[in-house]
Amino acid sequence: KGKQSDVKFWVNELTKKLKTICELCPYAKVIVSPILPTRYMWLNQKALEFNRLLFNYCQINPRIGTLDFNIFVDSKGLLDKQFCRFKSPEDGLHLGSNGIF
Repeated sequence: KGKQSDVKFWVNELTKKLKTICELCPYAKVIVSPILPTRYMWLNQKALEFNRLLFNYCQINPRIGTLDFNIFVDSKGLLDKQFCRFKSPEDGLHLGSNGIF
């Protein structure tokens, strides 16, 4: 369980790559995927912070868009059990067939 600054570091790394892509491909629309939610609260907090920073970056950069994974989230903000592998809360990280198709 690292610090929030770890999240900021990786968002910064990603945004540097996105800037490079936009410079090399000036007419491209870039779509970036946020981090999917998990069933693990400690990991979810990092994912949500990463996604919040990513969405903020995308709002000020109109050539960069994101996917919307809100359908995967339950009322607690965790990965909905129906999308887990084998619909089992024991594997709260990997998607099952409902989450893939």
